[in-house]
Amino acid sequence: MVEEAIKNKRILFVDGAPDTSKVYLDKVFEDGSFGIFTNGSTNVFSQLGDTNFDKRFLLLDANLSQNVNLMEADAIFNQIADGDTHKKTLEKLKNIKGQISKNIKFFNQPIFVEKTTRENIYKLLRGIEKVYVPKTIKFKPKSPAEVYNKIKQDFTLPVIFRQAGDHGGVSTIIIDRFEDNLFYPFPLDGREYYITQYIDYKKDGVYQKIRLVIVDGVAFIRHVLYNSFWNIHASSRKFMDKNIKYNIEELKILKNFEKELKPNIQRQITEIHKKIGLDYFGIDCYIDENFNMLLFEVNASMNMLVVNENHPEDRKKIQKIQVNKIKKAISNMFTNKLKVNNSNI
Repeated sequence: MVEEAIKNKRILFVDGAPDTSKVYLDKVFEDGSFGIFTNGSTNVFSQLGDTNFDKRFLLLDANLSQNVNLMEADAIFNQIADGDTHKKTLEKLKNIKGQISKNIKFFNQPIFVEKTTRENIYKLLRGIEKVYVPKTIKFKPKSPAEVYNKIKQDFTLPVIFRQAGDHGGVSTIIIDRFEDNLFYPFPLDGREYYITQYIDYKKDGVYQKIRLVIVDGVAFIRHVLYNSFWNIHASSRKFMDKNIKYNIEELKILKNFEKELKPNIQRQITEIHKKIGLDYFGIDCYIDENFNMLLFEVNASMNMLVVNENHPEDRKKIQKIQVNKIKKAISNMFTNKLKVNNSNI
């Protein structure tokens, strides 16, 4: 039996503090231990639930040296997911990988995570048929003039400007004119920023964003959001609740994903997965009626497994269905890959 062959195998989930060394206290347990979370990480360890595997957890700090106990792991799953904010721990994890047995299966290798910065995604994925990745560059401006010179050199207005490492629409603006006062919220002190060519993707005055989750090369759909504003995030639910037809449209896409949408984007997904190399990651995108994909973001640093308990019961039920499919796929990936490892030992 496959289940018996891998029962009690140890999977070590490795997370990392960001380069700032700042982490957040999540909860304190009765035994005095505590849980933490960090931005720029995925949360498979805390969200996967009960499995046949013996789950272990390791947090890497941002110091150059650390006494690391790998706990005789049979597999390692890297939860560090942001190549902009976690350079130190990704480098540390690469060194660890070079020192362990090749028989230890390694999921979401750090070298592949480093490829998923916004600038690298543009370089990696452009040229795939029916996939459009807006031009993106990363640089370190010290004045509004430097920003505008870069725009004039490489882009056309409007463009999206954001601080590297921020997610969820934080520190993100549209630049559609050249005025210095646009930058008052931003410390232009040499830290890293992105400029991305803005593409107007609205249809009938409304914008759509689909979140796909890729597990071992297979696509699952997490949600579909709509808004009258281009920068779509969780707050877009307010717009959808005021315009119920978009809640209905989301449900229709979710229910028909396997038959209608997935077969028509599988070739693109396969190419993206092959170039990215990650075992588990998300894609935020717009997909038009001809199944062309406009990519907004591709990485593992997305909310893919958490169900919002503040949502109405009917919406939570829908989310749980989608999330449970993804969790099952992750467990199956571990089972299948550890089975392969067992056959090779």
